[in-house]
Amino acid sequence: MKQSTLEIFGPSITIVLIFLVAFLLRDCSINESVKPIKQQTIISQHDRDLNKLEPLLDAIEYVEGWDGKPTLGIDGERGPYQITEAYWRDSGELGDFELCDSKPYAKNVVVAYMRRYCPDAIRNNDWEVIARIHNGGPTGNTKSSTKQYWYRVFFYMDRKLEEGLTK
Repeated sequence: MKQSTLEIFGPSITIVLIFLVAFLLRDCSINESVKPIKQQTIISQHDRDLNKLEPLLDAIEYVEGWDGKPTLGIDGERGPYQITEAYWRDSGELGDFELCDSKPYAKNVVVAYMRRYCPDAIRNNDWEVIARIHNGGPTGNTKSSTKQYWYRVFFYMDRKLEEGLTK
């Protein structure tokens, strides 16, 4: 009686196929910590911008008079940077407006807003444009009413720089 090739090599072929499939799938394990490359790039750029803006954010916090407690402004502005609800919405940051009372969240809102309205100013370290847009909205850098705000931010940053140089 003649045996077919499958009958003769059946178990061996099955084992070889299992190893082949396992070999091909070895790098396809599901890992939730792996994010798409584009998302990682956006996150790291956001973090770089946040680090770059840190001295300016400190100055804005000082000018806005934040004392570390939840602060509600005259027109409903919130947190260390006195963010309005419209500003928060424009930033596109996920979460609730009330989270602007939290300094880390509020920083992310400011960075997202600036990345939307003045990415060139971030790239060029143009603190005046950024501060004036923070104070006066998307076209704040063109409004004469934001000049005084910029001067207050600038003088705080300048004082901090001088203090750092004299220590």
